[in-house]
Amino acid sequence: SVMRTKQFNQKQKLAILESANKVGIKEAARMAGIHYTSVYQWRRRLEAMGEEGFLSYKPASPGRGVKKITVQQEEAVLSTWRNHTGFGPGQVRNQLRRQGITVSTKTVRQIMGANGYQVPRKKPKKDKGRRFASVGWGRTKISL
Repeated sequence: SVMRTKQFNQKQKLAILESANKVGIKEAARMAGIHYTSVYQWRRRLEAMGEEGFLSYKPASPGRGVKKITVQQEEAVLSTWRNHTGFGPGQVRNQLRRQGITVSTKTVRQIMGANGYQVPRKKPKKDKGRRFASVGWGRTKISL
């Protein structure tokens, strides 16, 4: 059940924000069939830009929340990954950034996953915590 992000133009967003002032953000979002965090983002943007700026605002990429993966992105990710087979999604993303290609780690992971990349199970997180703790203790000892 993938939640399809609906596309709204700025006028429609403004209307949704106005209804949010009356019925509350969560209810307005529910009526519009979107996630309430979107409404918060629009409201922040409206506050930052004012109504005129908001209405003329064009999202950097069409439908900022939709994240359509373009063929170019996919090809760039796959060719980078082929050239650096040991790389994980984050490293591939950094490599692409150097080439001026902005793509989120999540997108890279999706593309790689669709092409046979095995996502390491979530073990590293625990290690990180432990490592931080030991570094912390080390520091404490030093400062004593």
